[in-house]
Amino acid sequence: MVRRMRAEAACLPHGLLQTWDRSGPQRTQGEPAHQLRRLAGPGLLGVDDAAPAADHFPLLTSGAVSERSH
Repeated sequence: MVRRMRAEAACLPHGLLQTWDRSGPQRTQGEPAHQLRRLAGPGLLGVDDAAPAADHFPLLTSGAVSERSH
């Protein structure tokens, strides 16, 4: 969906893509980053930067499932 939205950006009203990005992808990535920071605070998880860690988390969790299913 993100790629399609960006591909159509020239056809969308000005500011719509930015509004969608703030209310969708950026907002949904904020909560995982918050939870990773919460776990890193007391030393339960080693995270240097929670934002990129939150971006990578779905890849880490789904990669193993995908590999086992083949």
